[in-house]
Amino acid sequence: GAEVAVMLQNALDLNISQQTLEVMNMEEGKSDVPTWANVSLTAMSDHGITLAADEMLTRGQAANILYQAARLAPNAPGSSVFRQ
Repeated sequence: GAEVAVMLQNALDLNISQQTLEVMNMEEGKSDVPTWANVSLTAMSDHGITLAADEMLTRGQAANILYQAARLAPNAPGSSVFRQ
């Protein structure tokens, strides 16, 4: 789950608010979420895609996540290169 969140967040360039980032920094080390995936998991969750960091995805879950990401893609900052 964490790897998927990082890949999608990087591809779509989804951001989180500064306030959320500050809260995450204060709570660093208090959760089981890997530090390297924390921002990505939060960004995905903020945009309606919830992933468990330590869970392997089934094909059905992966298909559902890709469908949800495709719905975000037309307005996602990272997809601007495809609109040129």
